[in-house]
Amino acid sequence: AYRDLKRVLRAFKPDVVHTHSAKAGILGRLAARSCDVPAIVHSVHGAPFWPGQNPLVHAFYRWCERYAVRR
Repeated sequence: AYRDLKRVLRAFKPDVVHTHSAKAGILGRLAARSCDVPAIVHSVHGAPFWPGQNPLVHAFYRWCERYAVRR
């Protein structure tokens, strides 16, 4: 999926990439950054952030979100 996203981003050359959901958001932001997209927006929502989520799953997704933001 990551390579496919990079291929599409290189061909399309968007000015903005807006991602949603945890998994797609992490992959999309990393791919957009590697393709030098000037503006990247992410909306945090979905199952990994629900109050009743397993604490380990929640911690894993928080770490992934932080990693994606720093890259």
